[in-house]
Amino acid sequence: MLYVLTRTARRAALVFILASMFVGGRAGMGPAWTRGEMERPAGEKSMGTWTAAVYTEEQQERLNVDEMGEPLPAQEPVLCPPVDEIREVMYSYVSSATYMGARHQPCRFRTSLCPDRCGHATDVFSFKLDALAVTKNEESGSARWVTPEKEGTEHMIGESDLKEFVGLAKSLAAGDTVDLRWSHDYVTVGGSSGPDRPVTHLARAAAAAAEPAAGGGGGLWEGAEALGQQREMAAQWQRERAQELHQQTELATQQLEEDSAELERTLSQIEALRKPGPPVGGGAMAAPEVTERREATAAAGRDRRAALLAARRAEGGDT
Repeated sequence: MLYVLTRTARRAALVFILASMFVGGRAGMGPAWTRGEMERPAGEKSMGTWTAAVYTEEQQERLNVDEMGEPLPAQEPVLCPPVDEIREVMYSYVSSATYMGARHQPCRFRTSLCPDRCGHATDVFSFKLDALAVTKNEESGSARWVTPEKEGTEHMIGESDLKEFVGLAKSLAAGDTVDLRWSHDYVTVGGSSGPDRPVTHLARAAAAAAEPAAGGGGGLWEGAEALGQQREMAAQWQRERAQELHQQTELATQQLEEDSAELERTLSQIEALRKPGPPVGGGAMAAPEVTERREATAAAGRDRRAALLAARRAEGGDT
């Protein structure tokens, strides 16, 4: 019994000596997670006669530590190369529009990302295009596939297309008149292409009228004035064209009437030659001469009638 106590005392003395060597040092404290300084390890590792608490691979990647919780050198972020964007403007629009209101458009479940990651569900703002100036980019090869917007129609704009004008759009009341400008683009990013209709300007009509012209763009009323001038020029051209066609029709009708009268006189002379008795008009007319004259007059009449019909068709189509 004395031998056992002596052996136990030796072991206790050895443990005391070893522990005293680390008192006050870092080894005297437990791991950081035992002091609440970091996340507790979620894994275990067999060390033979005992089991150690270790950090899983997911924790190591997230916390940037090794399996024992020791910090690893900071990793430099991997920068992705910038993706080039190719934007082709097909049409640009300047309009005076009336705000009709907004509604929420839910997701239509058309892609694999729907409905949580697609971004299709959005607020849609409606504007009636009271006056509209359309400019086509003649250098765009994709513009030929696009049907441009028309004046008097309702134009819908998604919240993502309004960009920095979202706040102003949400403050509008139904019936407000605004200066609205946007473009219809064809955008290619990273090999994927699609349409884009970003709003380039949105302002209330009163504010737009007070804005000075900048960069040659002008305000709403400058665009409306240019649009009015274009309409007046087109109307004037149509009036002049209609007047010209009317004059051509009158001349063709007059000529046709003259040719018809000449044809009737010729036919009368032919009938007179067929009858016995003195010739009509006090003189004789050879049969070959009469035939040639009749054919020439008939051909001239046909030409005049064709010209008259063509002029009337042209007048009816343009007016």
